[in-house]
Amino acid sequence: MITNKQAVRNIAANLQRILRDRGMPQRQLALRTGDHPTAIGRVYRGESGSAPGILGRIAEALDTSVDLLMQPPREEIREESADSTKLGLTRAG
Repeated sequence: MITNKQAVRNIAANLQRILRDRGMPQRQLALRTGDHPTAIGRVYRGESGSAPGILGRIAEALDTSVDLLMQPPREEIREESADSTKLGLTRAG
């Protein structure tokens, strides 16, 4: 089960990656969601206490889902996979 603290970190990391990959500044995301740029900044930095509903608006503006924003970041998944391989924990196929 994912903790609230981990979910907040995942959301921040995924949001940072998506915005970077799309070359989209936080201000543009704020315009798309209708939220104040400081509210977007709090989510981007992984600070708790985000405005209710902001994650849904962010997901919609980025054409993704809240569930995907909450997933472990891709980098984290690759690191876990590499660690498992080093330890011999992956299945031989």
